[in-house]
Amino acid sequence: MRLIAISGLFFISASAGLAQVIATCTELEGFTTYSDMMGEWSEDQFSEAQVSLFLNRGGFDIRWGDHNSARELGQSISVALEGDRKVTLYVGYMSGSELYTFDFANDLVFYSRHRQGLFDAFGSYVGKCE
Repeated sequence: MRLIAISGLFFISASAGLAQVIATCTELEGFTTYSDMMGEWSEDQFSEAQVSLFLNRGGFDIRWGDHNSARELGQSISVALEGDRKVTLYVGYMSGSELYTFDFANDLVFYSRHRQGLFDAFGSYVGKCE
C-alpha cells in the first residue's frame, strides 16, 4: 500500500507494517478556490499546505497545521488505490467531506483537493519528486 503525506514537503511511502519513505516531493505550485456560506468566492495561492497524512497503528490520520488529527476529531478516512499511479483519499467529518486525488507521472505528482460542507473549496497542485 502507498502512503502520502503533504506538508510543503510531502512523502510517498510504502506501508507493510511500518511506513517506509521511498520518495520526497516538494510542492512547486498550486491554488485553491473556495466559497463560504454567503456564496462569496475567492482564489488564493495555496498557503495552507500544512497538511499531513500518515499511517498510525494500521489506520490513517490527517492533520491540518496545528489542528487535531482526523481520528481525534471523529472523522472517517478511506483510501482507494488504483494500481501504482493514482491514490484517492476521502475524509468525512461532521461539517462536510474532503476528497484528495493523487496522480503520479514520472517524477511529478499532481494532486487535487475538493471540499464540500460549510464552505466549498477546490485546489489543484503539482509537486516535484526526488
